Amino acid sequence: MTYEGFPKGFVIPSLDAVSGFIRTADGVVVAGEPEAATAWFPVNDHPTDRASYTFAITVPNSYEVVANGVPESEDTQGNWTTHVWQAHDPMASYLATFDVGEWTMRTRVTSNGLPVIDADRPRRPAPSASLRAPRTGDPLVPWRASSARYPFESAGGIFPDTRRLGFALETQTRPIYSRYFFPNGDSVIVHELAHQWFGDLVAVHRWQDIWLNEGFATYAEWLWRGHEGFGTTRQTSKAIWRAIPASSPFWDVVIGDPGVENLFDGAVYIRGAMTLQALRDEVGDDAFWTILHTWTETYAFDTGSTDEFIALAEQVSGQDLGDLFDVWLFTPSRPPASAVTGSGVVSASPTATEHATSWLRAFDRRSAP
Repeated sequence: MTYEGFPKGFVIPSLDAVSGFIRTADGVVVAGEPEAATAWFPVNDHPTDRASYTFAITVPNSYEVVANGVPESEDTQGNWTTHVWQAHDPMASYLATFDVGEWTMRTRVTSNGLPVIDADRPRRPAPSASLRAPRTGDPLVPWRASSARYPFESAGGIFPDTRRLGFALETQTRPIYSRYFFPNGDSVIVHELAHQWFGDLVAVHRWQDIWLNEGFATYAEWLWRGHEGFGTTRQTSKAIWRAIPASSPFWDVVIGDPGVENLFDGAVYIRGAMTLQALRDEVGDDAFWTILHTWTETYAFDTGSTDEFIALAEQVSGQDLGDLFDVWLFTPSRPPASAVTGSGVVSASPTATEHATSWLRAFDRRSAP
C-alpha cells in the first residue's frame, strides 16, 4: 500500500494529553495508547493484530532516528540519510514508534548479549544511567528472571526533551519517557519495563482488560520499592487501602471494565496492583509466581483476557477465586478490610504508610500508560 500525507497528533480524552504523532522543536515523537498508529499509517490499530516492522526514515543528515528493534543500515545521499530499523518481534501497532531529533545515541551490550540502545538529548545525562534493566538476574524483574528472560531482541529507552510529551509509554523494546519524570524516575522506568512482559509480550484481548497491563506494571513498582527498602507489597497495599477513604470516587471505578473515560484512571493501576496482592495473599507465593510465569509463557506474543487470567489462577491454585476477583475487579466500592488482610485488621508500618502516601501523591501528578 502506498500512501502519503501530513500526520497529526490528537488528544486522548482519558489522559487529556497529546498522543500519536507529536511534533517537537527538532523533530517528532510517536507515542500513544490506545490509539497512535492510525495517526501516521493505515493499520488495524488493535492489540489483537500484531506484525513485525521495517522502518525506513529519511531525514536531513544532522538528525538521528530511533525506532523499535535494532538499527539495520544507514544510506546517505547528499544532505539526506535514510535510517533503517528492523523490529523482528511481532508487536501491537500502538507500540510501534519512530522518533526523530538531535539525539545522543548510547549503545551497550549486557553480559548475556542483549543490545541496549538509548536515545537522549545532547548535553543532558540519561536519567538513572538510562535503564538499569532488563538484566536477567536483576531484582527489578519481579517474576524471577530465571524463568522469565527478557522476551525481545533489544532494550533501551527514548528520553525526549519536549514539553509536548506528558506521559511514558511501553513502546516495544524502547519505552518513551516524558522529561517530567526525571531525575527521580526509577519507578516509571520499572513500570514501563514491566510492560515489556505485561502489555507487550502478552497484550490485552480487549481494552476493557487494561488492568492486566497497568495493575501488573504498578505491582512491579511496589516490588521495586520493597527492594529499595520502602515496605513490602503487602504493606504498600494495606497503606493505600487505609489512605483512600471509602467515600472516595476512586473506589467507584469498576476496573474489570472501566469504560472509555476511565481507561487510564488511577484506580485501574492502583486497585489492579491491590488485586494482585490480594491474589498473592490468598494463594501463597509459590502459586502466585507460578500463575505469573504461566501467564507470560502461555500467552506470549498473543492476547489474554480477564476471564482467562482468572481461569489460570484457579487452575494453578486449585481454588475457587470467583469471589476474590468479583470484589476487587467488579464491585464499585472499597473492598472490606477482610479482603485486604484476611482478618479484618488493617495495619501497615509507618515507613510503608509514609512512602505509600507520597507515592499516591506522585502518581496523581503523572500520566504513565
